[in-house]
Amino acid sequence: MRLLFELDKKDYSECTRSFVRNSARSILIRDGRIAMIHSRKYDYYKFPGGGIEPEETALEALIRETREEAGLLVIPESIREYGYVHRIQKSTYDEAEYFIQDNFYYLCTAEDTPVAQKLDDYESEERFTLVYTTPEEAIRSNRTKPHGPKDPVMIEREARVLELLISEGCFQPDWTIPGSDPVPAFEIKPAETDNEKRGKAYVHWKAWHEAYPGLIRQDYLDRITLEQCEKIAFTWTDNLLVAKDHGRVIGFVGYGTRDERHPEIGEVFALYVLSDYYGTGAARQLMAAALEQLSGRDRICLWTLRENRRAIRFYEKCGFFPDGETKDNPNLNAVEIRMTLRKEKTGSSSETCRI
Repeated sequence: MRLLFELDKKDYSECTRSFVRNSARSILIRDGRIAMIHSRKYDYYKFPGGGIEPEETALEALIRETREEAGLLVIPESIREYGYVHRIQKSTYDEAEYFIQDNFYYLCTAEDTPVAQKLDDYESEERFTLVYTTPEEAIRSNRTKPHGPKDPVMIEREARVLELLISEGCFQPDWTIPGSDPVPAFEIKPAETDNEKRGKAYVHWKAWHEAYPGLIRQDYLDRITLEQCEKIAFTWTDNLLVAKDHGRVIGFVGYGTRDERHPEIGEVFALYVLSDYYGTGAARQLMAAALEQLSGRDRICLWTLRENRRAIRFYEKCGFFPDGETKDNPNLNAVEIRMTLRKEKTGSSSETCRI
């Protein structure tokens, strides 16, 4: 990771020992504004984040601290290195000790829906509040307002990082996180070979594993038997699309008509993409291709786990909405919720899959 700058007060020549505690901090930019923690007691702004515990990695600390301080759930796949600030100064707590800290900053995005903060005593006493502010406002406040007993080096550090973000164009409308390349065009095609095409497929993971060995983790497979899969089988006919990246199968979507033996299932999608391809657009392209082929149908439904908020948000962006109906899935020991395509969004793939 690149060094952004160093803050060295050179006030520790008489100290006899050092104390090291590194930190991880998140840079979350949305619509030209940045997520910051505002201390309403001392009126300064800081990036969400904090100290890395001995048993943690920097990324684990980043995710934990951002959730606790800001109530934001960082998407792990979105995390990109930005840079670090090296800080050295005399301790404010012990005259004989000097403090060394590398502050690691990461560009990332977070889930749309926040959760409750989990503040410790000093954070609550300072009235930490998540705000989306302009970088200019945060810099102005950090540099011009009184902040009581708070360490001015820490407050200046945040202002200088914000200045770097501005100078590097991170708040421009067309800016994207480095490493988040434009969505690639994956090859989406109907299954053709004997290995890809099966006259009868099963909704659950074991059958997908049989069709595409190695795609599903073994611990998932152990949770369900083939006999259980067969109870909810239905005919896919030719409705199985695969996504390929340079010839490698990376995901697939299956869709079919209602199984007459189990009419409660409805028309079911089975969508799967390798975790390595999360965030690449493969799932969006698969879903758009499937909806294009189904655009003439009056009603399209799918089921997903009720607690899988990420999946529900994805399907909502594709034009589906939870219609309130749920059913127990004994195979997964879970409750599923039915989602139905909004009729006003049926039509071409560009209309049905707005992501």
